[in-house]
Amino acid sequence: MALSARRWLEIALLGCLALAVIYWPGGAALDEDASLVTQLARPHHAMQFRTSLEGDLGRGLVLLQLRDRILASLAGQRGEAAPVEFQFPASRRVQAARLRAATESVTQLLRPAAPLIRTIVVARPDTAYDLPTGGRIPLWGTWYVLPSATNGRVCLTLPRQDELAPLVRFLFDPGATPPSGTGSSLLVSLGPCAFYTAFGAPGARIEQWLRGQNYAMAGTVHWMEPPARVRRPTLDDVSHLSVINLWEVLRQGSSGRFEMGTLSLQARACAHGRATQCRSVLRSPFREARQSLDYGIARQYWWAREDLGASFLSELVRLESRDAFARFWQSRLPVDSAFQQAFGEPMETWMSRWLLSNIERPRFGPVIRIGSLLFGLGLVVVAVITVGVVSLRRQVG
Repeated sequence: MALSARRWLEIALLGCLALAVIYWPGGAALDEDASLVTQLARPHHAMQFRTSLEGDLGRGLVLLQLRDRILASLAGQRGEAAPVEFQFPASRRVQAARLRAATESVTQLLRPAAPLIRTIVVARPDTAYDLPTGGRIPLWGTWYVLPSATNGRVCLTLPRQDELAPLVRFLFDPGATPPSGTGSSLLVSLGPCAFYTAFGAPGARIEQWLRGQNYAMAGTVHWMEPPARVRRPTLDDVSHLSVINLWEVLRQGSSGRFEMGTLSLQARACAHGRATQCRSVLRSPFREARQSLDYGIARQYWWAREDLGASFLSELVRLESRDAFARFWQSRLPVDSAFQQAFGEPMETWMSRWLLSNIERPRFGPVIRIGSLLFGLGLVVVAVITVGVVSLRRQVG
C-alpha cells in the first residue's frame, strides 16, 4: 500500500498528539509523591554540590601553591624590577634577546603608573595538577591573581602555553619571524592585570564593582586599536558557503545572527536607548565561566573575549584618553558618580552611543526582515518538496 502525503501527515499529527498527551500538565508526572521525588533528587544534588566543592577547593589549592611559588621566586630577584615579565617552564630555553624585545613592546604600550604594580605572566603547561588526596585537576582557561590576593605589588596572569602560541613560536623557534603587532597581541593575554600596571590600584569602590562583575569588562585589552564593527552578513558572505556549512547557515539564520551579529538582545536594546538594559552588557554571557574563586582570583576562557562587553574598559581608554580613564579608575567616588565626573555623562548614555557606533548598519524595531522571511519560506518549501518526493516513491508491502 502506497503511503500518500496525506497519510504521512496524519501519522505525524497522531505522533504529535501522543506526545502532547504524555507531557500534558496534570498528567501522571504530577501525581507522583512529591516527598519521594525530593528523596530521590537529594542525593543527586548533594553529589553535584560535593563534586563542585571539591573542584573549587582543588583549584584553589593549586592556584595558591602557584602564587606562593612565583612570589618566592620574585623575592629572590636582584636589580630593578621589570613592569612586565613573561616566565616559561625551565625545561625550555628562551632566547633572551627576543623575550626582552617582546617585553619592551608591551611595556611601551602600558606606560606603567607609579607606584608600580608588576604584571607577571607565567605560561602554564597543558597538564593536570596533583592534589594531596591523590587526584588530579586541570586548570582550564586563563587565571588572574589580582594584587589583593598577592602582596599588593604584583598581578599574576596564568595562561596556558597554547594561548601564547605566537609568542612561544617567536621565542623558541630560531627561524620564526616576529608576530605582527607583538605588543598589541600580547596585551590581550594580560587581561585585568594590564589595567593595574598601566593605571595603578583602582579606587576601593571601583575595585568592588570590578569584583562584582568578575572583572568581565576588563577581559580584552586593545586600547591601541578599535574592535571589529558588528556587520550583518551580506549575500556575498553567504554565497561562498558550501553544503558542508549548511548547518552553520541554518543555525545563524534561526538564531538571528544575520540580523544582530555578535550583539546580544540587551546590547541592541541599550544601543536603541533602553538605558535599563545597558548594565547587563557588562555581565558576561558566560558568567559561570567567569566565577571568581575568591575576591582576588578570577578566570577567563579564550572564547569569552569575543564578548563586546569585555572590551568596555579598553574602549574607555581609547575613546576618552588615558588621563580621563585614570581619573575614573582611581576615583574614590561611587561608580556612577566617578563615571559622570570623569567622562561628563552617565554610564548608560555613553554605552548606548558606544554600542550604536559599533553597528555598521543599525536597524531596530519589531519588524520581520525580508531576508529572514524569504529564508524561512525557502526552508518550508524545501521541506514540503522533500516530504512529497519521499512519500510518492515509498511503497509498503
